[in-house]
Amino acid sequence: MQFVPSYFQLLVTTPVVSEIRYPLVSLGMKTYSVDTFEQWIGDGRIVLQDPDLSVEWFQPGENAAIGLAVESDSWLLIDDANPYHRAKSFGLRVAGTADFAILLFDQGHIAADAAFKALRAVRISRGQRRQALSLLETLIRRKKEE
Repeated sequence: MQFVPSYFQLLVTTPVVSEIRYPLVSLGMKTYSVDTFEQWIGDGRIVLQDPDLSVEWFQPGENAAIGLAVESDSWLLIDDANPYHRAKSFGLRVAGTADFAILLFDQGHIAADAAFKALRAVRISRGQRRQALSLLETLIRRKKEE
């Protein structure tokens, strides 16, 4: 997560804020994600912005995020498989945790074991995981050959 603000301007919609803050607001649980989110909102690394229009494809958070990506011509950062693939097929630039972990490994910011750990931890479809693992293994082999 620490690298995300270096690569992306982070815009978040009101429905996504509600999803992120749910553990704290509804369950009274202060999680690492909530703490990090609150810190990043406070220091300006995340900017609250809602789209004028959203799509009606999935849940409110995904719909608003996709709508904002369309309106602002921004990357969509999302891991949920169906919204990820639908947004890609719609022509949006989409990145998930697996994509980002592979990029960070390729650029030398994280080691292979950290990339594998990220790929095991993220909730993605089996197909996405297989594709990401295959790409990571290919990059590892290429780096060893260099």
